[in-house]
Amino acid sequence: MKRRHLPLQGLLYFYKSAELGSFKLAAQDLCVSPAAVSQQIRQLEATLDTSLFTRNHRTIGLTPSGENLYQEVKLGFHHLQAGLDALTADERPNQLSISAPSSFAHHWLIPRLQAFRAQFPDISILVEPTNRLTSPDDTRVDVCVRFGSGQYAGMHSEWLMDDAIYPVCHPHYQQEFGIETLADLQKAELIEDIHTDMRWETWLNEHHQPVKQPTLLFDGSQFVVESALAMQGVGLIKHSLAQRYIQNGTLVRIDTQQSQPQAAYFICLPEKNLQRPKVRCFIQWLKQQIAGDAMPSARVARLDQVSALDSMPERHKISADS
Repeated sequence: MKRRHLPLQGLLYFYKSAELGSFKLAAQDLCVSPAAVSQQIRQLEATLDTSLFTRNHRTIGLTPSGENLYQEVKLGFHHLQAGLDALTADERPNQLSISAPSSFAHHWLIPRLQAFRAQFPDISILVEPTNRLTSPDDTRVDVCVRFGSGQYAGMHSEWLMDDAIYPVCHPHYQQEFGIETLADLQKAELIEDIHTDMRWETWLNEHHQPVKQPTLLFDGSQFVVESALAMQGVGLIKHSLAQRYIQNGTLVRIDTQQSQPQAAYFICLPEKNLQRPKVRCFIQWLKQQIAGDAMPSARVARLDQVSALDSMPERHKISADS
């Protein structure tokens, strides 16, 4: 026989038929018609120039050549299955590693993790607070949360939630400087995250207010939150980060106007990680937590600033997905 490419489909159909002792059962297992199985077997026999099955009225049996081939094919498919299992194996089935932006991890995720631990006490948690984009080959991370476009090459990605951006400050700062409306922002020290969709200039223009330059700049919205909590001024902050502080009274909103960034929160992870029970538990829990959070209902303006995620230089796209 001339050496040629392996007839893998025919070998698979042969293997299933020999294993189950029936073309019909093999067809059911492979979700194809019995005729398709018979055709593949006939083509394989023609390629090998030998009979593999004895065919009776209701039964089939292996010929000596068929028996020899079955033993070899069985070893081959078992080896392939072992290799696939090794690729998707979870070396730490009881430890969940989560990669999330520092701001989201600090102000949204970590305060809620005790609720996850109470529901799943056998799963330990490792949080990696980073904006670094994870590759499909990264074996250290089970699941990522990202704030961005949702387009992550080679990764499974699904939308989690949108967000809103509005000004907040400490209630003592509000009282001291009399900041009740957007017009009163002219009297305040403004705190800004240097990320594109968090600029005061854009936000104030969206809401028809005079532009005022910020006096405190940070590379990371978690620091904007901390600065506002420290009564250093008014910060422009995402609702997801400010929500719990507004609920406990340590931050207050200025006015009710807000804007919606182009980016949103997404789950992203290698497709194979979806098979891990701990990952499925976490994603389900995450969605339940988000479903319990009410987005503010005030008017939302979308920040359409030069298609921020598509037109930014490559070096800025990682921080935009933060």
